[in-house]
Amino acid sequence: MSEPGGHDIPRLHLAVESTTDCCTVTLSGELDQLTAPSLVQLLDNAASGIPHLVLDVAQLSFCDLAGLRALLHAHQTASERGLALAVRNPPAHVMWLLHITGTTDHLLGDRVTIGDEIDVGTGDQPTRWPSTTDATRASLRDPDTRQVPTDNADDRDRRADDRDRRADERDRRADERDRRADERDRRADERDRRADDRDLLDQERRRLMEERAHRVGEHQRWEDIREDLANIRERDLERREAADTKPPLQDGPREP
Repeated sequence: MSEPGGHDIPRLHLAVESTTDCCTVTLSGELDQLTAPSLVQLLDNAASGIPHLVLDVAQLSFCDLAGLRALLHAHQTASERGLALAVRNPPAHVMWLLHITGTTDHLLGDRVTIGDEIDVGTGDQPTRWPSTTDATRASLRDPDTRQVPTDNADDRDRRADDRDRRADERDRRADERDRRADERDRRADERDRRADDRDLLDQERRRLMEERAHRVGEHQRWEDIREDLANIRERDLERREAADTKPPLQDGPREP
């Protein structure tokens, strides 16, 4: 049965909601040197007999190095006890603090859930993690499993890389389609150019055939002229021979 409870301390409010296998602590307000010890004490008391701890820091308006040390202490204590501690929904200023101190992977590593809603079951119902697979939910029901479903910065980076990879793949396929289209256009242009070349060759062949026919006709005309000249010379020669073979005319008697 869910047992919500509230602990008001100066500038920090802690709301605890727990089941038989999960305890969720929602932090709101300021986590600093003054309020950090109360968080550590509360986690020490709330962690008794519960395998999973979840710290929801989405409503933290301020967190300094003392608050960060409290979170690191809670993480170390949970690890020593064999518990799974998850920090989820860190706001921008908390992420910035984790980044500049180099503790992002430590607190938001494989055991951290960020940005996922957690519906805490009631009674004997196990905790439901909507963003995880059924296999991961089943692992939470196993008492020997100490891993909390994750959606950490590495997962987000991996998904971003996957999206970029898919986008690059889409761009590559689009470029490949464009390249193939360009290749088809180039081949079509090549076919058109070859067709134009064939037309030019056909025109040239027709011109050469017409020129050859013209030359043949011209040659035949000159042959006819030469034959006519030969016939003329032959007839002239025959006339001359006939004139040479004709007997001379005799003179008649002269009168006294």
